[in-house]
Amino acid sequence: MIICLTYELAVVDLNTDLVKKQMDINACSLFGVYKFKNGYFIHGEIENIYLNEDFDIVWTESCGNIFFNCKIDNDLEIFDNYITSYD
Repeated sequence: MIICLTYELAVVDLNTDLVKKQMDINACSLFGVYKFKNGYFIHGEIENIYLNEDFDIVWTESCGNIFFNCKIDNDLEIFDNYITSYD
């Protein structure tokens, strides 16, 4: 299970209650984390980040709050430099 804290991400193994991975995000407050096939989309206050499964940064994009709310009605797909949704 991945947990999004204000300035930190953690992957916790619920069977052992141990933290498997941890990453500090010092750039901004984190609002949410969304799991995709081969990585994580991190929605922050002033920056959005895409991480691979090893928590290596694939790309970042500085921006304001691009989401009005976090309820996702459509599937999203992340590419190297953009995100798209399907109706």
